Amino acid sequence: MKRKILFWFGIIVSIVFLYIALKDIDFGEFVSTLRGANPGPMIGAFVLITGLYTVRALRWHTIIRARYKVPYFTAFRIEMIGLFSNNVLPARAGEIVRAFFLRREANVTKSFAFGTILVDRVTDLAILLTLMLVALSQLPDSSVLATVNNVEEFAFIALSGLILGMVVLVLFRVQFVALLEKLFGCVLSEENACKLAGKFDDFSRGLEVLRNPLRLAAVLLMALT
Repeated sequence: MKRKILFWFGIIVSIVFLYIALKDIDFGEFVSTLRGANPGPMIGAFVLITGLYTVRALRWHTIIRARYKVPYFTAFRIEMIGLFSNNVLPARAGEIVRAFFLRREANVTKSFAFGTILVDRVTDLAILLTLMLVALSQLPDSSVLATVNNVEEFAFIALSGLILGMVVLVLFRVQFVALLEKLFGCVLSEENACKLAGKFDDFSRGLEVLRNPLRLAAVLLMALT
């Protein structure tokens, strides 16, 4: 029953935001423009975008496979659902949709799913910030550029701290979860403390790709696309 309610709620929300996104479009003009367009560049763009999404799905699949054997097509399908949801839902809610479908389709916990999505997003940000810092270093000095550069450097340091924290969490997962269970036990019942610590344990398992240098290198390489 809960799954059906969530399913229909997602459908209704998607329809509402799809209507908001499309309500001001003149479909007559859209069709007319489409008919007059050169199909060559459109086909090329479609092939390119499909290739990029295929690599994105492969990257996420590599992250998931560090812990669970999930078929590539399952990861690809859920990736496409997430991308579509990001286009029609606010606040990048497609990431939540991805976690929901990964839990349902691959029989993993939601905490694990969110862990894999965090790695996926962080690798994107790491590559983007690195490329921006390299690009800014090639520009002539100016006061505006200096301010932007300072902001970029701060963001890079903050992201580096996040990545370091993720690595520490993976390497010392058992000790960290045991510590959390003790801390939660001070304010919660033993059963609830164990359950909450278990969620952190599942989340950290979603970061397992950080243990494998070859898999991590592959993920970073695919993030360049």
